[in-house]
Amino acid sequence: MTGKVAIHKNWLLSAITIGYLIALTYALLSARPFQLAGPAEKWVESYFDRYVSPVSHLITFFFAGLLCALAFSQTSRRLVLGTLVCYAFATEALQHLVPGRIPDWLDIVQNLVGLSLGTGLGWLLRRHNRTPRAFEARVRSTQA
Repeated sequence: MTGKVAIHKNWLLSAITIGYLIALTYALLSARPFQLAGPAEKWVESYFDRYVSPVSHLITFFFAGLLCALAFSQTSRRLVLGTLVCYAFATEALQHLVPGRIPDWLDIVQNLVGLSLGTGLGWLLRRHNRTPRAFEARVRSTQA
């Protein structure tokens, strides 16, 4: 029964990861990514520009790296990181084709730093009994 639960959790995490990457791709390659907010589009865009924009690529690619490292832990680390690096460069380069979007080298740097931090944390979590909850239980048992 434990094997079935592990497979189900891994499938769910993989689905969440793929959904996140699809949403991220839409946000990076859309001329108006905030239009999903409907009537609040202008407010959301204003809030984003003021508070989130300076580090948005770092944050979003951190979570992309973390999710991929956790979801695809059975895949080669080189393959996961290589695919994510290609994704980071490709999405930035493709912005050249989107009206109103301009590729930026600083965004690429943030993408790569975010990926490095996220995948590093994901692999560290996987190394310690595969999940954060198992890691916490292991720490508690050593303290007792």
